[in-house]
Amino acid sequence: DKVLEKLRQCEAEKVQIIKDHGTLMKEFNTRMQVHLEEIRLLKEVNHKLQTDMQELRDLCCYLDDDRHKCRKLAREWQRFGRHTATVMRNEATSYQEKLHILELRESQISTENNELKELCLYLDQQRKTTRSA
Repeated sequence: DKVLEKLRQCEAEKVQIIKDHGTLMKEFNTRMQVHLEEIRLLKEVNHKLQTDMQELRDLCCYLDDDRHKCRKLAREWQRFGRHTATVMRNEATSYQEKLHILELRESQISTENNELKELCLYLDQQRKTTRSA
């Protein structure tokens, strides 16, 4: 009788253990599904972040290339500016020399004109004097 009672008690414990095991398995499966969903979402986020990171790398490379081009262009403009300044200085010096030569020439011509004017006045006066004599 006690053996039967013990057997029933063991059977009841076994059934309870099986139910508990089933419940634990359901909870485990539910948690597993939640974790698998989290993993899937994290993989999506990771993929998006990797895509964004690659785009940023590409953008950095583009901007770095653009920066190098801008530096090169700036150096070329500096060289052009220095060359232009040198040419302009040389041209200005040349024009100043030409202007100085023209001023000297103008002074000579003015002096010659004054001498010619005086000569013409003198000759005109001489002619008037010879006509009256």
